[in-house]
Amino acid sequence: MSSPINALINLKRLDVGDGIVMRPVRMYHGEEIYAAVVANRQSLSKWLPWVPGVNSIADERNFIRASMDHHEAGQVIWLGIWVHGTFAGVTGLHEIDWVNRRTSIGYWLAGHARGRGVMTACVKTLTDFALCELDLNRVEIRCAVGNAPSRAIPERLGYETEGVAREDMVVGGRVIDLIVYAALAREWRCGGVPEATT
Repeated sequence: MSSPINALINLKRLDVGDGIVMRPVRMYHGEEIYAAVVANRQSLSKWLPWVPGVNSIADERNFIRASMDHHEAGQVIWLGIWVHGTFAGVTGLHEIDWVNRRTSIGYWLAGHARGRGVMTACVKTLTDFALCELDLNRVEIRCAVGNAPSRAIPERLGYETEGVAREDMVVGGRVIDLIVYAALAREWRCGGVPEATT
């Protein structure tokens, strides 16, 4: 039987359904990811601190190279999202703590794919993968207090709201508060929807 770390390292794709597929980001994806960042720079830079640092395909490829190295070490996985073959965004598990069996999910979506349930379906599939296949115990999502579309995803999926991390991130010179959401393995029903918590 494959170990959870090997399951992470050897992952080739996650089928989400409705024409949505997630695949580990590779160097040859650099151009289409960079094009999506450029096309959506204004909306992404409002909430994501890394956007101003991506100013060329080389910048994007440097990030991809680093993420691939961390993936091969079993520390992270960044997944590109394709909807009917068209690149739509990125999600992934970062800072995987195998000792304490926890990780967090980050995500961003291009404008053309928003408002259709794409990211909700992807985060659901990725949470299943983390809690049910990698045998992690806790998945956390942090969203800016003012980012209602991002917050709607963990709320829709039944993640528990645990509180507010005050002044936790600097974006565009603003210090912003983040809402902390979490899903636990004992509360999550693999392949379905989370069980109601009390």
